[in-house]
Amino acid sequence: MNEILSKLFVNVISLMAVIQLFSGIHVDKWQTAVVAAVVLGVINLIIRPVIFLLMLPITMVTLGLFSFIINAELFYLVSVFVEGFVVDSFLWALIGSITFGVLNFVLNLIFVSKSTKTARVNFNFRGFKNEAPKKYGDVIDVELEPEKKKELKS
Repeated sequence: MNEILSKLFVNVISLMAVIQLFSGIHVDKWQTAVVAAVVLGVINLIIRPVIFLLMLPITMVTLGLFSFIINAELFYLVSVFVEGFVVDSFLWALIGSITFGVLNFVLNLIFVSKSTKTARVNFNFRGFKNEAPKKYGDVIDVELEPEKKKELKS
């Protein structure tokens, strides 16, 4: 729950920064910015993967540059759904979506904590140290750390 709230907070801060930076993107009050950030998050969660899948051939031909157009269209779509959030033109939507994406990425690195715990595992390649197995193919044996072995034995 905390991770969802922190991501929402990052989305709102990123959107408010974009609104303050560019004169072609307007919001009437801060509550509208919160609603726009939530709608943008929902659109990016539900609609964006479907559009990216449908537009994959065009995206591949343009070496990924078409993804900027898709992101700008989705950013502009938020202004259609949220009253009080206005994007003046497609160019402003393109600039806003790029800036929003960069800010969102950086702020997520800073503020959103990763709750996943990773296990530390040593990999041995069937008796070979620090070299890939030649005789056995791509088989990897997983060996626990010595401390974990002692815990399991007792």
